[in-house]
Amino acid sequence: AACMVLVVMSAVRVAAMLDMNLTLLSAPDAVCLDGSPGGFYYAPARSPTLNSWVIELQGGGWCYSPAMCMQRARTWGGSGAWAPNCLNAGPDAPCKQFGPLAADPAANPDFATFHRVHIQYCDGGSFAGDRELDTPDGRLHFRGRRILQAALSELQSSFGLGAAEGTQVLLTGC
Repeated sequence: AACMVLVVMSAVRVAAMLDMNLTLLSAPDAVCLDGSPGGFYYAPARSPTLNSWVIELQGGGWCYSPAMCMQRARTWGGSGAWAPNCLNAGPDAPCKQFGPLAADPAANPDFATFHRVHIQYCDGGSFAGDRELDTPDGRLHFRGRRILQAALSELQSSFGLGAAEGTQVLLTGC
């Protein structure tokens, strides 16, 4: 699947590396397919005065039947229970990001200094659903819209998204 970048901005290059740490959502209905909390990974901007953000919505495809969705609810694509404490690009690169989320200015000269956010995909419906479904195998929670709303609300109240005039956001995802 191809990724899409919606906005392009420039930033100052800096050499420090920052990890992206997991925040689980506390909103009661902001849950994954299996009912576990949704969440996002966040790393602060390198400068406390920088008001530029990269927000990535993780992709993952839809599930199209109750059986398919129940199967997904037991994997990374439908459960927040598996989420590591930091975003991981692979087994050989613990907590290392890539693309517009990369913390390394050599790999990401335009966005490495921004606030960086990765909203975890676990709802089976591209952050659009807002209902539950009882199946013979259990309940499925299609709450992607609530995950997205709760994540943005948490970013605003706890991390300062939109707190200053002139906030710039690069919205990206696959």
